[in-house]
Amino acid sequence: MPESNPLRILVVDDEQSAYLMIEAMLGSLDHLSAEVEWSATFEGALEALLADRFDVILVDYFLEERTGLDLLAEARDRAIRVPMIMVTGKGNREVDLQAMETGAADYLVKGKIEPDTLERSIRYAVERQRAADALRESEERHRGIFDHLPLGLYRCAPDGAFVDANPALVRMLGYPTPALLRERYARTFYLADTDREEFLAALTSEGEVRGFESFVLDTAGRPLRVRHTARAHRHADGTIEYIEGAVEAGVAGGVGITEKVAARYHTLTGALGLPLLRLDSQGRVIEISPAFTARTGSSGEDWIARPIEEIAGPQARADVEAVTSDPANAAPTTTWCFDEGPGISVRLAAVPDGVGEAEEILILPTD
Repeated sequence: MPESNPLRILVVDDEQSAYLMIEAMLGSLDHLSAEVEWSATFEGALEALLADRFDVILVDYFLEERTGLDLLAEARDRAIRVPMIMVTGKGNREVDLQAMETGAADYLVKGKIEPDTLERSIRYAVERQRAADALRESEERHRGIFDHLPLGLYRCAPDGAFVDANPALVRMLGYPTPALLRERYARTFYLADTDREEFLAALTSEGEVRGFESFVLDTAGRPLRVRHTARAHRHADGTIEYIEGAVEAGVAGGVGITEKVAARYHTLTGALGLPLLRLDSQGRVIEISPAFTARTGSSGEDWIARPIEEIAGPQARADVEAVTSDPANAAPTTTWCFDEGPGISVRLAAVPDGVGEAEEILILPTD
C-alpha cells in the first residue's frame, strides 16, 4: 500500500547519474509514492538537512573533498534526526562499520541495489525513525509530568543511591539543584533506622509500599514528616533493579495537612499560648509549642521526630498506646518526666481521622 503522502527523499551524490538511477528505481515501484530531489555537494546537502524537508537521505560515501561519513557526523552533532542511508561504489566492511557507528540507518552498495531492496531499506529506516520519534515524544511527556507534579518523585538504586529526583522533591528537601540531591543516598534519607528497615522489608516482600509515614532529613538536617509510596522494579531473576517512589510532605494520618489545620494549631499555641505537644500516631513528636518548652524547662529543639519514650520514658509510651487504641475515650491524667526532669502532670487526647482511628495525639500539661 502506498503512503497517503509521498515520501520526501534526498539523494546526495556528486554524480547525477546515480541520482537518476535511484529515481528510476523508485519510480518503478507501484507500492511506493516518492518525491526525489538531488544535491551534488556536501554544503547543499547540509542546507537541505537543516531545512528539515525530507523523510530519508541517501548519501554517497565520496562527495568531492568530503565524505558521506562527514555528513552523518555533522547531522549527529546538530541533533538532526532524519534517517540517512549510506551508499558506496564498492563494499567495504570498515566503511560499513563506521557508517553504522556514526548513525547510518543502513548501508547499500551500488551495483547490488535492486528496486525492492532499495524500497525495503528506505521503508525500514523511515519506520524505525518514526517509532523512535514517538518513543521520544512519549518520554518527553512523561518527563514533563515528572517535573511538574507537586509530589516529590524519585528513583533510586537498591543500595540507596539516587538516580533521579524531580524539582518538587528537590525543593521539598531544600536542595539548590537535583545534582546535589543525587549526591546523597536514600539510606540517609530516613531519620529513623527502624523506618528504613520496615520500609525496605515491605518493598522486598510485597513489591510496593503505600502511605508509609516517616521522617526524613532536609538539607539542613532538620526532620520533615512525609508519606512514602514506592514500588520495586525487579530483574528477571527477581532481584530489585531500582525503586521508584513518591513523597508527600507535611502529612498526618495519610492526609495532607492543610493551611487551615496548621492555622488552628498555631492559634492555640501562639495567640492563646497553650502548652501543647503534638505526636503522630506512632508516638513521634511532630511539633512542640514555645509554652510547652517553657513549661518543661527544655528547648525541645531535638525532640522533633523522636519517639516519646526517648523524651518522657516508658510510661509515656504506655499512655500513648492506650489512647491510640481507644481514641474515643478520654485518657486519665498521668505523670511524665521529660528529659529525666521532674514529673509533670499531663493529659492526652487523640485526634481521630475519618474512620475514627487516632491520627495524632495532643499532650497538655494540667498544672
